Amino acid sequence: MAAFLVGAGPDHYCTTGTWKCGGCGSFEDHWIPELFEPALGNPLGDAAYDHESHLWTRAFSSGTQVAFNAETGTGTIDWADSGVDLEPEQGH
Repeated sequence: MAAFLVGAGPDHYCTTGTWKCGGCGSFEDHWIPELFEPALGNPLGDAAYDHESHLWTRAFSSGTQVAFNAETGTGTIDWADSGVDLEPEQGH
């Protein structure tokens, strides 16, 4: 999710599920409240890349801060005012 957020632009959407939905369940089965419900707001600018640390960072108007390490494939999201901080996850 962090990788998506550092690069997301207008009309970009993130979903979960499969392309073929034979028996994949309902919409609610794929809803992840901690990812899809906190207010994000507009980006304060494009993501910034640090060549030495391989870290992409981006901030949003809500106060949410996102970081993604392009070398390790890990990222963090510090959601503003949501009470949810996601632990680093391995990217794909």
